[in-house]
Amino acid sequence: MTHESPRAEMKRQTPKPKAEAKSEKSQAELRVALEHRLSTLKPTVDTALAEYSQALAGNTFEDKESEPEGSGEKRQTDMQNKIRVLVERAEGMRRQLDSGEDIPQTPDDEELSQANEAFMLGTFKDSWGWDTTNLKPEGHVVTPQMQNYEALSQDVDATKRGEYTLNPETQGLDFETLRAFVPDLSALNGKPVHEVIQHVVDTYGNNYHIPGIEYWKWLIENPGKNPPGSNIKDGNYYFFPGSVLRDEVGNWNVPCADWRGTEWRRGASWLTNDWNSFYRVVLLEK
Repeated sequence: MTHESPRAEMKRQTPKPKAEAKSEKSQAELRVALEHRLSTLKPTVDTALAEYSQALAGNTFEDKESEPEGSGEKRQTDMQNKIRVLVERAEGMRRQLDSGEDIPQTPDDEELSQANEAFMLGTFKDSWGWDTTNLKPEGHVVTPQMQNYEALSQDVDATKRGEYTLNPETQGLDFETLRAFVPDLSALNGKPVHEVIQHVVDTYGNNYHIPGIEYWKWLIENPGKNPPGSNIKDGNYYFFPGSVLRDEVGNWNVPCADWRGTEWRRGASWLTNDWNSFYRVVLLEK
């Protein structure tokens, strides 16, 4: 995946007929589903903590011969950031369960992964040239406000290539009628992408929808539609910060697209890249 500018080569997808709306789950069912997601996350956290303890006991975090100075420290920081992301995700689920507030009606991870599998595999294989043999991309419901984008920028895991997140608040929205809003981020040109995305979430998250892969997918599958509001078919790269996805080597990226006259080209940028003057973010008015 090339990251000097956001990655590309898009092939138009044939729109699929809309599935029938499913009946809403009860709060009891939603709570059970969220508790299950939390319980399945715990072994991953435990494994990461055990690996870190083993690394501390050994010499994993020491520079080895022929390595640049600081290599061991970087390994330690990478492992710490990986643990931090997992712990923050688990703590967010626990806070939601303990708050007593209603849990939003959103599909579970497995349901979303199945719904997006064809699109994601098409993106990885046909647009970005991956070998997708035996690849089954896993989607996870995570609100952007729960993410630590700086920590994600240091979390690299090639064994989880194709993993992605979805904003539960933007599933099932009517994208054809919602007005697009493009904030002025020119003051952040040259800053790391993770810093820009964190700024967007912190600054605009309460007043605007933060779309992700679901909106990316809708635009690509409906090239003839023009979202009301801001013109996003002007050739700039438009990012969808409601999602992040792991590339082929396991780095987290933010998905984006740029209009090529008749179709959208799919792209993504590392969270560690610099924000360019031709980068934009798309939000949706509530």
